[in-house]
Amino acid sequence: MAMDKMLKKGLNRKRKLKIGYFVACLFGAKYKWNFLRKKKVFAYLGDNVLFQPNMLPNDSQYIKLHENVQVATGVTFFNHDVINTVFSKMHTSEKDVLATHIECIEVMENCFIGGNSTIVGGVKIGPNAIVAAGSVVVKDVPEGTVVGGNPARVIGSFWDIKEKRESSEKVFSDYPQFWSYMYKHEDQRIEEKWAEFQNKHKNDASREQII
Repeated sequence: MAMDKMLKKGLNRKRKLKIGYFVACLFGAKYKWNFLRKKKVFAYLGDNVLFQPNMLPNDSQYIKLHENVQVATGVTFFNHDVINTVFSKMHTSEKDVLATHIECIEVMENCFIGGNSTIVGGVKIGPNAIVAAGSVVVKDVPEGTVVGGNPARVIGSFWDIKEKRESSEKVFSDYPQFWSYMYKHEDQRIEEKWAEFQNKHKNDASREQII
């Protein structure tokens, strides 16, 4: 009975956290961050973390997100599996029940994890790293790298991407100017981006197409 109460208490906490987080998602990024910090959802949550997934990981207490980490929509943290349940069911005795296999995940500072990526248990993503969208990360990510693919491998340098973006994107003196450009002058920004796109692809007719 005592075990049943402990199990029910743990499940209820997870259920309440998921419901609370779902509600927080309706109010935007700042509200979500405050919810994650107040409820101590993760083992560690640094400053300036943007967590965009609409669902919490099942075992978030085994995950650390350090300062200035951005986790895009659709990212999944798989830090446990139930394969041991299969092994346990192969035995006739309840004394041979294996514990759930679970591992920690740590994302160091200044990292971006692209949309719909999967991070498996035991992985540490080093500081100043980028995980490309749709990647499956099964091994540690070295500091200062860009990784992508399934399984993820090093495909570039964090610092090269940073330098390229800083030389090609607009630079603002402060955040009020940034937000003004992003939203108050959105029509202008859309026109500029379509002009860039059309200029980039103006010679497409002469290029070999990917089929």
